[in-house]
Amino acid sequence: MPRKPATKGITQGRQEIMTASSPQKGFTLAELLIAVTIVAVLVSFAVPRYQVTMEQAHLNFAASRLRCIATAQRLYHAETDTFASDLATLVTAELLTTNLSSDSSNYSFAVDAADSTTFSISATRQTHSVWSGSIAITQSGTLTGSISDGSRVIMPSTS
Repeated sequence: MPRKPATKGITQGRQEIMTASSPQKGFTLAELLIAVTIVAVLVSFAVPRYQVTMEQAHLNFAASRLRCIATAQRLYHAETDTFASDLATLVTAELLTTNLSSDSSNYSFAVDAADSTTFSISATRQTHSVWSGSIAITQSGTLTGSISDGSRVIMPSTS
């Protein structure tokens, strides 16, 4: 009886040995947990800074609107020798658009005081559970006020 060559069994044995000793692809559970932990720590530092940056942007936008409203007040004064007592008067005089004086979900704008020589206009933070406060501008162009979340205070940029 002729013998069958043994190469088939030897080849299969080599493949099994090579498969068992070759490196596995993928990550272990420990490696994934370490990576997730590192990402969570980085996010915990980034999110509060992002929130402060966004709030600073909202505040600067409100300050920019206040400056535009103050300019409209000065133009109104040049025509009438008095400052407008409310924003609707500036809109009626076509010195201010309605969206500039009212279209903001973050701040509400109002003329606090106005007479023939002075005015004060404010922007008050609204619709936020953490940030609160207000800023104001006068006829001299002085911008005052700030907003706060209880621990951090943000003031508008001067430029």
